[in-house]
Amino acid sequence: MEKITKENAQAGFAELLDNEVVIYAVLKKLHITRSHPQYDDFISEARLLYIEAYQKNQHCDTNNFNFYFSKIY
Repeated sequence: MEKITKENAQAGFAELLDNEVVIYAVLKKLHITRSHPQYDDFISEARLLYIEAYQKNQHCDTNNFNFYFSKIY
């Protein structure tokens, strides 16, 4: 596994801001609503998983909703 660099993490986070809907789709699929006591923790964990998936996906040309959905789910 590649080491996450600051530059790659920043690029992944910038992409995450454009595709944050994938995180909410995963939480919806898992039936986790805003009223769940750990909702914010799940959002934070999903963001980290997204950035990790972005790191692994950088060398591929697979940049789509389904790829990130499966990596977070």
